[in-house]
Amino acid sequence: MRRFARSILLSTPLALLAALHLGCGSSGGSNGSSGTNGKTTLIATNAEPAGTNCASGGQRVDVGIDANDNGTLDAGEVSKTVYLCNGAAGTTPVAFPEQAGTNCAAGGVKLEAGGQTTYVCNGSAGAPGTAGAPGQSVQVGEAGDACPNGGLSFQVGSGQVRYVCSGKNGNDGADGHSVEIGDAGEACQYGGLAFRVGAGSPQYVCNGAPGQDGASATVTPDYGEACENGGAIIQVGNSAPVSVCNGQSVALWDDDEGWCDYGGYLLGVGNQKPVPVCNGAPGEPGADAACAYNHAPSIDWIETPPGPLYPYVGQPLTVHAYDPDVDDDDQTLTYSISGAGALFSGGENGEFEITPAQAGGPFNFSVIVSDGCQLAVGSFTIDSVLPGWTEVGDPPSAPETFSQSIALNGGAPYVSYRSYDDVTRVMHYQSGAWVDTGFSQNDGAGGYFSSLASFQGSLYLATGNGLAFRLQGATWTPIASYAGFGNLGQVKLFSDGNGLYVGYLFQLEGDTFYRVGVESYDPGGDSWSPVGYPAAEEGIPSAQAYQNSPIWIYGNYQVGGFDLFVDDGTPYVLFPAAADQRMTVMADSGSEGWSTSKVPELYVPGPAHLAVAGGVVYAAESRGMLWLSNGEGWSLVGDMALTADPALAVDRGQVYALALDPNTGMSQLRRVAGSSSTPVANDTLTDPSDYNTSLVIQNGTAWSTYTYADFHTSVYGLSVMKLVMPFAGYL
Repeated sequence: MRRFARSILLSTPLALLAALHLGCGSSGGSNGSSGTNGKTTLIATNAEPAGTNCASGGQRVDVGIDANDNGTLDAGEVSKTVYLCNGAAGTTPVAFPEQAGTNCAAGGVKLEAGGQTTYVCNGSAGAPGTAGAPGQSVQVGEAGDACPNGGLSFQVGSGQVRYVCSGKNGNDGADGHSVEIGDAGEACQYGGLAFRVGAGSPQYVCNGAPGQDGASATVTPDYGEACENGGAIIQVGNSAPVSVCNGQSVALWDDDEGWCDYGGYLLGVGNQKPVPVCNGAPGEPGADAACAYNHAPSIDWIETPPGPLYPYVGQPLTVHAYDPDVDDDDQTLTYSISGAGALFSGGENGEFEITPAQAGGPFNFSVIVSDGCQLAVGSFTIDSVLPGWTEVGDPPSAPETFSQSIALNGGAPYVSYRSYDDVTRVMHYQSGAWVDTGFSQNDGAGGYFSSLASFQGSLYLATGNGLAFRLQGATWTPIASYAGFGNLGQVKLFSDGNGLYVGYLFQLEGDTFYRVGVESYDPGGDSWSPVGYPAAEEGIPSAQAYQNSPIWIYGNYQVGGFDLFVDDGTPYVLFPAAADQRMTVMADSGSEGWSTSKVPELYVPGPAHLAVAGGVVYAAESRGMLWLSNGEGWSLVGDMALTADPALAVDRGQVYALALDPNTGMSQLRRVAGSSSTPVANDTLTDPSDYNTSLVIQNGTAWSTYTYADFHTSVYGLSVMKLVMPFAGYL
């Protein structure tokens, strides 16, 4: 606080009188008495929370005179107030892959920031190049004795046979680079092949230039002009004519006398004695005899699993390459495959098993087929490989659990759960192990539920009997209790970063249904304040109304279908209304009270979850449906098939849902955008019989808990899974 002394000025008449008195030369009079001290001006500064005066918070500056001289600027002394406000927080852009279509003809990236959307599009494909002239064939075979350790021989056209020999087996080395083979294009004037090893520069094997056309030849008979016994005159192009004359008569007889070991003929010229002309001994087949009239193999198509390829790391895929004519020469075809980011096995008859080894994409693969003489090359693409979940174990002392919650504080996961010994516990995952935080409370009746939330760097816990706690360092400290009603049902603690809220179900004396209460917490005053009781009139059916339902109803303590979500300071609640059995969403509208919106179809007893992002409300229910409302009615997200116990989460404005993969029957994490969704990760997280699923995502890392059940042994347990989404397109 700063103080300023007030200045005291003489009035004008008094100043004039003093001047006149001095000017007359009279003798000086006695000094007057001292004037009254001036009042002090004070300035007081205080932090201004986010609200009407400062949307993002700031400082409030009060100015006034300290009328009572107590050194403090009291409320009644403030004469002027000024607000110094913080600037609004910026918006982090989020990138998504954009498929080829209206926005980007060749696909690209969609950037969303601050409600604005920008597309960064790929360039269009270039026009195909001119086909090159046919070149010489490449003949490939076994190296035989030329290579002691085996290898291949190859011959280009009629050129020299060359060998590629295998070296001696050495120690296992590091993984090698992939080899990509394709058309040489413009790099080879007469066509050829291009190949690249790893990230190296492309190398080319080019066909030779076509030979020149030979000159034409003419043949005319010679009737004795140049040849005594007749003949022919041959002229090639413009060269001099050449005579080819008939010789003496020639006679040819079969060798019936056995002059030749391998057969032959007797040749008689004129009157000379016939001489044998014998066949040579049979020789070994020539090196290129099998390829002399070879028909090249081909790959007509490559069969992959239907639809876009979104496998997860470690999920095997079957790929089949087809040669439509098999091989016209009845030669054995051999297949090979190359590409990065996957492991391969198989290859017989063109069928391979591919197991992705890393997340990301797209990944391109080449399939090569050879008949020993010529090659054919095909290719296919895996659009994207999804990351997989990692099991982080079962928290100790968590058998036979049926109620649990998960929250992140400082980036680390905490879980609370209640076991059948009526004890609520909280565990912390740290350095690869679950650590007990020291909270262990026997709640007795009414404390079946617990819920965790992180607010202002501290972890908070609310239990189903109206008690609340804060974790400070390694110590749990009780804070003010909430509700104040006797019989509580479910409880949900939630923070949107700006405030801490608790939602709960309660019954008043004589009630046959549950009511909904919502309260907000003031950490400075350690108190809870009611935000309202949105379902006081409609209410939620009590457990007795669902006594024939086997899901989620245990006595009078548990009721399905309730959730709380807070978006930018506005609480939303989801519950089934007792009056019409429909899922109902209510939002706090401030002075106008709670607004109401109802999902069109009837509610089926079971868990339900709520999420809000960008003004759009999402409601998931146990029958496997995900509804959305943008304020103009409700519609279904069409490609979702949710698990028995759905879970929703919001990370940086993006909604995610744990859904059922209809192909595998296992849970799948999907990113929801409007009325459609895309997979983010497949896994063996859980199956539809597991329940009580929770999901929380922060900065691209997802954590999920679920309760598993062995109905044969009546044993229940709690398991926790972790997923890291490593590339921006799926965050």
